[in-house]
Amino acid sequence: MTDEALPDQEIAIPDRAGTRQLIKCRPIPRKGHRKSRAGCFTCKRRKVKCNEAIPECGQCRRLELDCQYESTPRSQPREADWTLGRPLSATPSTFQMQDLRFFQHFLLTAYPTLPPQGDETWQGVGQMSHQYDFLVHAMLGLGASHLGMLDEQGYRESALMHRIKAIKLMNKFLSRRDPPTVPNRDAALGTILCLTYQSAYIADGMTDFLIMIRGCYILGPDMGGDWSTSLFNGFVRKTYVNTVTELMPPRQQPEPLDEAVLKGFLASARRVATLCQSLAEMEVLALVQEIAMPAATDLAHCYLLHSYLYEKLAQLTTDEFNSFIDPQNHVSRLVIMHMLTVVFVISRKEVGAASADHRSTATDGKGVYACRKSMAVQWVQKMISELADEYRPYSLWLESFVNGLSFSFTKRDEIWKPFLLHNGTTIVAKFEGLGLG
Repeated sequence: MTDEALPDQEIAIPDRAGTRQLIKCRPIPRKGHRKSRAGCFTCKRRKVKCNEAIPECGQCRRLELDCQYESTPRSQPREADWTLGRPLSATPSTFQMQDLRFFQHFLLTAYPTLPPQGDETWQGVGQMSHQYDFLVHAMLGLGASHLGMLDEQGYRESALMHRIKAIKLMNKFLSRRDPPTVPNRDAALGTILCLTYQSAYIADGMTDFLIMIRGCYILGPDMGGDWSTSLFNGFVRKTYVNTVTELMPPRQQPEPLDEAVLKGFLASARRVATLCQSLAEMEVLALVQEIAMPAATDLAHCYLLHSYLYEKLAQLTTDEFNSFIDPQNHVSRLVIMHMLTVVFVISRKEVGAASADHRSTATDGKGVYACRKSMAVQWVQKMISELADEYRPYSLWLESFVNGLSFSFTKRDEIWKPFLLHNGTTIVAKFEGLGLG
């Protein structure tokens, strides 16, 4: 209450003649006190101030009254179940100048290669990223990881920091169960794709890679809705296969190298099939073989079948999937090696180059495709080195094949150069016997 609101009071003061004169003066406001809401029932009923002493307040003790308090403390008002205009991030992230380089590198070079010819898709994702903090961190993490493979500075700590933030913020976003609007779905799928591709640039990221791929297939249907207006409508299987087919020029007669690679790969897979015990191992390896069979004559069909491969992981139960990715499960390790290697068997330069000739490259000429494939080779080599001795014979062909792969990191060269080339003639004789028994 302000001074103007205080009423005037009259005070009688005797003057020198002995008469009393009324003098108006402003009252002295009394010192206020905190209004108690937690006092005892007796003081509340008497409308007096309670000092809230426990177990007996001062007023009740002085007057020898029965002092009683509320048995449970008053609960705080419950937050509303919904709010209007709820911000996507309550705690804005702090970014550094270096992050601008990661963001630029992502938009120009490091964005995922799916969907095919997806540069416009990822430009659209970049334009909406300021509304979703988890998406921004996923993009920065992928940009940092890819740049780290091309730059001596590494950026490993920055890439890992952004990855951890993206995962935490993504989990928080999914737990809110916000309406499955098209932007929300696009942001979530874009984030998990960035995290998946970032895994492919991490030396020990293979398990994360498989988990994230499984998450992509689980997340999409779980969010529901119509994907026709989504930035990622190119992921519809029919659209994907049609796009890849258009990128491929008509194949000529199978080359001797194609047939030799295909023959060795299928023989290696058949040997591993004799070890499979679980249904997951059998089904995945059978699909891998089915993908590879038409590699020498019908690549379009290979890519159609390959679009089902990682979807198979989402069809496994949690227990089946955990068993499948268990590092101590050596049979499943052999199956995973063939999963990773089949892409080399069906890969051709024309598909990658036709789809990527618009994509910028780093100053040293290294490209996005070779980085990812180079890491897959490292994963296979690492798994082979960790196999128990009794399983090593089943990896001999794969070991010879991946050790013969060459990555020049330029678009002019083939995506893979298996075995040795001598004056234009493929030398495969020393490898034909591997894995055929």
